[in-house]
Amino acid sequence: MTQTVLWLSNGPTTGIEAVTDQLGAEGYVLHRPDLLLPLCHRQAAHYALIEWEGGGETAQKQVQTLRQHQPACHLLVMLPLHRPTVLRGVLLNATGYLAFPFCPTELVRCLSQIRAGNGYWHSGLLALLTNLTSAGPVYPTGLNRREHELWGHLANGLKNQQLEDRMCLSTSSVKNLKTSLAQKLSLPNARQLIELAVQWGKMMNDHQQG
Repeated sequence: MTQTVLWLSNGPTTGIEAVTDQLGAEGYVLHRPDLLLPLCHRQAAHYALIEWEGGGETAQKQVQTLRQHQPACHLLVMLPLHRPTVLRGVLLNATGYLAFPFCPTELVRCLSQIRAGNGYWHSGLLALLTNLTSAGPVYPTGLNRREHELWGHLANGLKNQQLEDRMCLSTSSVKNLKTSLAQKLSLPNARQLIELAVQWGKMMNDHQQG
C-alpha cells in the first residue's frame, strides 16, 4: 500500500529531488503542500516531515495542528546537529528524529523502522542528548517501543522490581532488554546504561523547569 509523506519545509527544494525517486521505489509518495494552505486543510498523510527552523515556533504549531487534525500521522522532526535545539525538539515527542540535512537512504530506513512499530533516532542527535561520543562509525539507530519505554523508566529512576511490574516482564527479560539497549547505544554494560539514563532524565527535567 502506498504511503504518503508530507514535506513541511520553507527551505529550497534541492533536497526533495534526491529523496523523491528513492521513496517512490520503496512505495512512498512525497508530497510538498502549499505552505500558505492551513494544515487542517491539507492532504491526509501517513508521515509528516517537519523541519525545525529558528526557535522552532513554526514546527511546534505544525505538530499541534497535525495532532489535532491528523492524529494517525507519524511526525518526523528534522533537527540540526545543535544541542540546545535538539533539547527543545525532543519535547515535541515525535515518532522520529532525523538530522538535517539527511540522505534519502536514512529517510527510507526511518520510515521502515516506524512501519515496523519502532521509533527512530539519528545517532548523532542521540549522541548530543546523552553526551556520547562514538569511537566507531555513526550508525542509524531505531529504538523499538520496548527500548523507548525502558529508557524512559530508567531515566525516572525505576529499579528492577519496579521495571518488572511496570513493563509486565520477568527478571530475565528486563535483564536481556537492558543488555540489548546498552549494546545498541555502544555502552559496555547495563550499569552505565542506567547512569546515562538517569543523567539524561535529570537534564530533561532541568530543561523543562528552566
